[in-house]
Amino acid sequence: MLLIARFLADNDYALAGLCFLFLAVILAQILSPLAYRFLARAFPLKASGELNFSSLRFLQFALLAVLATWLGLAAWGWSLVSFLLAPSGDLFDRMFGAVSSYIWLTMCAILLLFSACLMWGLVKVINFHRRPSVWDSQGFILFLRSFGSVSDSAAIGLLVRGSVVHSRVALLSSPKELMTSWDPMTLALAGFSLRHPFHSVPVYLESTERSWADDVRRLATSAKLVVIDTSHRSPGLSQEMVMLSESSLEKKTIRFEELPESDVRKRDSNTLRGDVVLLERSRSRRRVSQVLGFTFTYMGFLILTALVVTVADPNWSSKGGSILLWSSLFYSVVPGIWGASALSPAAGFTRRSAAELVRVIQQKCADS
Repeated sequence: MLLIARFLADNDYALAGLCFLFLAVILAQILSPLAYRFLARAFPLKASGELNFSSLRFLQFALLAVLATWLGLAAWGWSLVSFLLAPSGDLFDRMFGAVSSYIWLTMCAILLLFSACLMWGLVKVINFHRRPSVWDSQGFILFLRSFGSVSDSAAIGLLVRGSVVHSRVALLSSPKELMTSWDPMTLALAGFSLRHPFHSVPVYLESTERSWADDVRRLATSAKLVVIDTSHRSPGLSQEMVMLSESSLEKKTIRFEELPESDVRKRDSNTLRGDVVLLERSRSRRRVSQVLGFTFTYMGFLILTALVVTVADPNWSSKGGSILLWSSLFYSVVPGIWGASALSPAAGFTRRSAAELVRVIQQKCADS
């Protein structure tokens, strides 16, 4: 937006339009997959392969609502552009109208971009729901883990990055009441790839307590590879391990386990204990993720506050706007701390242990 303002100040509208289009394309490449990620998690497919009519119907209505909103924003933006190109009134009205129209046009352009990305994400999810059995036509990797565990949030991204070229990663959705399953940092960043933005999204599958065991057995049988996290045992995970002990599933199963802090110095994270890959968490990545989480969240709230003040007071001359701007330096610390704590559990493993798990996955995929 700063570049656009500079070009507009020089009255080079054509170059400003090209610059805005370039920025919009870059942001769309990031925002559309992010919208798709959250929608795919909120509306998982049925593990049985049947159509989820209720989710499909809701998504279609949502697409129509977003489309109507986008058309309304487009009409509003066109009226603002028309005023900028042909202002009316006296000199003061034209100057005040041009400044306010430019500010509102900037807001309108941002909303247009967000709604367009949301529409594209909805279209992708709707196509996914209309053909719920197409995603596994070329084979997939089934990931079984303990819901809400630390390795759960840290390992999803690792598995997706290690297998995105070969197969998609499918996993059963954790219970909706489990807050960690809605961690925005994990949903947005886990395995995100600019080269494969939509293909790097895990396939979320929904099951019931009654059909859960049958769904796991059927998915494990049809999967190209099964990866199970044995770091945090639970009754469900123990039952899954019994299923995978069958000879037909044993040969295509990879088990990994996170090393406890006390055992990190005693064991080499690249070694295999039987058929279990031992992984070591990276302390440095955890610290870096905390710093990045705090910095981006803190700066995001500062920019959001400045944007709100700019809309209400373009010159930042009011006393209330000044108080709000200065106070944002302090209250933005609270969401910044949340961003740091949210990213820390999802910090990845060490490079050596991550490379070992990826190597085993790729070797198993090649053998299959």
